[in-house]
Amino acid sequence: MKSTWLLFLATLTLAPLANADQTASYPKKNPLIDLTFPDGWEIKHEDALFANPKDDQSFFVSVAPLESTNEQIEEAVAEVKELIEGDFENVTYEELQKIEGEGVASLLLQANGTDSDGKANIFNLIINQPKGKSLLLLQIIASPDGFEKHAEAGKQLMLSVKAHASTQTFAYPNKKEPVFTVDFPAGWIMDAEAESCQALSADKFVNVNVLLIDAGEKDVALGKLKESVGGKFGSIKWDKPSVNTDEATALTATFEHGVAKDEGKEYSVNFAQYVREGSDKFFMLICQHPLPLPEDHAVALEAMLKSIKVKNK
Repeated sequence: MKSTWLLFLATLTLAPLANADQTASYPKKNPLIDLTFPDGWEIKHEDALFANPKDDQSFFVSVAPLESTNEQIEEAVAEVKELIEGDFENVTYEELQKIEGEGVASLLLQANGTDSDGKANIFNLIINQPKGKSLLLLQIIASPDGFEKHAEAGKQLMLSVKAHASTQTFAYPNKKEPVFTVDFPAGWIMDAEAESCQALSADKFVNVNVLLIDAGEKDVALGKLKESVGGKFGSIKWDKPSVNTDEATALTATFEHGVAKDEGKEYSVNFAQYVREGSDKFFMLICQHPLPLPEDHAVALEAMLKSIKVKNK
């Protein structure tokens, strides 16, 4: 039997997504923008955001507010030039370029200059997010070698800038006419296929898998998945399942929780199965994470479970 869920068993692990990008939001408190960095980059999030390829300081990214407000575009360009010329000599500029993003409008000011380390390529993205009071500056400083290695990553980073969203949604079969939906935090890494989705918290602590399974397999799928996932640990103890049925919507929800142990560590393993009578598919969510669970992740997971929606018959 070559059903989707059987094929899925081979890949269901605690491992992070391969080559997955990582999303960051800025500012850390009350975010205004989201931007996407390549997997493996080092990101430090303080009053400003700093990032660079791992073990490579030749390509350096920063995000910080400008003093200029959203209405002061010309003043912002002058402010950025003053910042550049305070750190570099022999500065030359290229013509301003407009870049439109999702919910943001930006100006790109490209410059070249020299400092004590030699020549530098300087990219300055002045970001106008209407909900913010001040403009934001995404700045990339790269040596010639750094630019050659990471130019494409820098381009995609600038193009990824968009207005902050609090969640991202997986919908089946589509967002226009969904039957099942679930929301994940905007900063999580989400990789969605037609009938499955994997979501990973930004720090790769929590791993969530969503799968749409053929309705004819609802009596055996949960047991097979429990067996497969449990077999990846040294031991696992399952609690008594919780089953809730809503006759008005013909929906049955089954929840399973287990605590697994492996190499001296404990993990929480959770299943949530939603079966709607008459549907050709049912919804399975699998969540795994080490214990104890940090408070911010606990809040995020509670919000995720509350976000699950199943269309009435």
